[in-house]
Amino acid sequence: FYTNLIKSHQALQQQQQHGGGNGMHLSDLQFNLEKLVQKGMTKLVENLFGIHMVEVEMSPYERWDIEHAGTDDESNHGGKNGDGVRKFEFHHDEEGPLGTMYLDLHPRRGKYVHAAHFTIRC
Repeated sequence: FYTNLIKSHQALQQQQQHGGGNGMHLSDLQFNLEKLVQKGMTKLVENLFGIHMVEVEMSPYERWDIEHAGTDDESNHGGKNGDGVRKFEFHHDEEGPLGTMYLDLHPRRGKYVHAAHFTIRC
């Protein structure tokens, strides 16, 4: 899978450098990969643990990427390409609400450039 993904990425780069292409851009490939990974993660936590993972809308007051977010007519996931922070809630049928996860996957000025994980308990 990853070998084919890398080959596709390289082929798209070469096409774009030489002015060719099929109208697909690297950002399209990245967006589709993220959707695929998110769907897989949703199925995994549901099948293994019986936990439902649901994406929910964020209020403007929750966002830390707001200066990069889109206008009101764009999605609640930040910019036009869905490249902002995303919020997911986890719920178990018997245990009830379990928690919230925020995904902030895209680079921007002022953001950490390395992998980071922050656990907050309330």
